[in-house]
Amino acid sequence: MDGCQQGKRGVSVAPDTGMSFEYRVVRSAEEVEGLAQATPELFEGHERFTRRFLASLPGNWLPRVAVVRRGGIVAGILYAREKTIGGVPTGLLSADTSLTGMFCAEESERRGVFVTALKALLAEKGTRGIRLVVAEGGDEHRAVLDTACLRAFDLDSSEWFPHGVLTLPGDYGQFLDKFGYKSRRNFRYYRRNFEAAGHSWVEKAGLHELPGMVSALRAVCRFPGHKNEIESHAATVLRSERPLIAGLRHSNGAWLGMAAGWHDGPRATLLFQLQNDLGFERESLSVVLRAYLIESLIAQNAKELVFVNNVAGPLARHADMQWIRTRRIYVDRRGTGWGMVRFAARMAGPRMPAAIRAVCGWIAPPAPEREGAGDAGQAFGGRIGNRPKD
Repeated sequence: MDGCQQGKRGVSVAPDTGMSFEYRVVRSAEEVEGLAQATPELFEGHERFTRRFLASLPGNWLPRVAVVRRGGIVAGILYAREKTIGGVPTGLLSADTSLTGMFCAEESERRGVFVTALKALLAEKGTRGIRLVVAEGGDEHRAVLDTACLRAFDLDSSEWFPHGVLTLPGDYGQFLDKFGYKSRRNFRYYRRNFEAAGHSWVEKAGLHELPGMVSALRAVCRFPGHKNEIESHAATVLRSERPLIAGLRHSNGAWLGMAAGWHDGPRATLLFQLQNDLGFERESLSVVLRAYLIESLIAQNAKELVFVNNVAGPLARHADMQWIRTRRIYVDRRGTGWGMVRFAARMAGPRMPAAIRAVCGWIAPPAPEREGAGDAGQAFGGRIGNRPKD
């Protein structure tokens, strides 16, 4: 595609198979969008994931996408993005492979393609390092730990938010039966109170309503998330092929809560939710919202509900909740100046205000290692493990 910004090209040999791969890095949103049409056979649903990736870019991110070929045919793609501050690139890249979509390749070539893509991104001029979120113990995690070519870089890691995967039964009553007595009672009690007050559930809100819902509820939600993060999430939902937007509406018409994500076949993904916690502290609107949402998905024959970046409360203790455990891996170029910046962020970060602490945690894992904090990951299905210990 003429006029597109393209990064360095090169050839790499996979250390485990001896396969030879060619690579290049795409640096423009226009050409990234063209990848979906150019590689329809690569991965089922690839075009949907491309749209979600592009939706995550507005604001302080730039595309950095590694395209790997073997014999002239696209063998895989790793979607990464570069952080900017005030429009200035920082040289720090971010990629999340813990859910399917942001890295795609044939299973037999997955490891070689991933290592080649990672080398391509790290070889880019101006790159200081990359922050990877991977499924713990998965192919990408093992590849980073075992690849000799990465020994020229500094490697570090920290435990990250797990993704929750709730298996949905064929009947809402069966779902409730998998709770303990108290949680089952609360799901019924708070929903009855909600209905008795004249409020209502909106199963399918319009795309045009999402910005207004976010604006109204961020200010009254106890844990609203960072503004840029929520705006990026909303843009991702709006560009989804089958968006999921539902909500709770007050009897006076105002929004009391919302849930947003998307549908992929029998799987639904909840990317974020907001509710009026501050104005309705005793109503447990989060429980009410999830009760309606799960009943609605069961009625639509959904088989799984994925909670991106952790889930708390009674659902975390549900018998059919499983977990995709993840780690954030820090891969950095070696150098005195950059090393001093990372050391300062590691030592000072835990004592900083929340906003600065999040930035420091992105530069380097605090000392001692934490058990998960910071900005939310971006991407999308993976390996299911056991539930973390309470």
